[in-house]
Amino acid sequence: MRPNLLVRAAFYFSLAAIPFLRLYVPGTGERLGTERVAQLLMLAAIFSRPRVCLRFVPFSLLWFCAYCALRIISGLWQAPEYSKLWWPSSLELLQFYLPLTWLIFNVLHYPKLGHGGLWAFVIGVSVCALLHAAGIGVAEVDQGIDGRSAIFDQNANEIGEIYGVALVALVALGLFRNTKPKLRFVTFPLAGLVAIGLAKTGSRTGTFFAVLGILICFLKPRPLSQGSSVTW
Repeated sequence: MRPNLLVRAAFYFSLAAIPFLRLYVPGTGERLGTERVAQLLMLAAIFSRPRVCLRFVPFSLLWFCAYCALRIISGLWQAPEYSKLWWPSSLELLQFYLPLTWLIFNVLHYPKLGHGGLWAFVIGVSVCALLHAAGIGVAEVDQGIDGRSAIFDQNANEIGEIYGVALVALVALGLFRNTKPKLRFVTFPLAGLVAIGLAKTGSRTGTFFAVLGILICFLKPRPLSQGSSVTW
């Protein structure tokens, strides 16, 4: 069994769509948007190749499920009146990130798909950073007092963390021995663009992710191979 076109499309699109999950078609009441398309693609991929997508269950997935359950139980116990604040993000973890984690873990067992997945992710984040820098879909945070901004109804810290992880992925792609020289040079302007987006969010957590991840990449004693665990 090999990943078919549908599995690869769901894998690449879901990674590229991470910064755009709260982007919906106007007038649909948040029923039709990027997240729904990604969910439908993942569901179709699972039905088309269930053994490819779900064959292995990562142990970390059990901890992920436990965290989601604890988050919901804690919310129901301590702040049921604020369910409009914590329930949508908890539901997003269960509906999107949990199945995506399971799908990624299984698809990465096949050669070369990990490298393509990194490119899909950084291209999606780079497009988001470009729109952020251009002021498209941007919203000021804290009434603009700190000069921080978010994009596409994302929390400033969440999108900042996505930018931080993308910076690490770009550095890893630049260090890969298998990355073509032309593509290696592309990582520099993309990294600069993502760094601008990160600066606009003012996210300290995103900055910490970026600095720590880049240090780990540079401290590795030999060039990164395509299947290196550092990038994932």
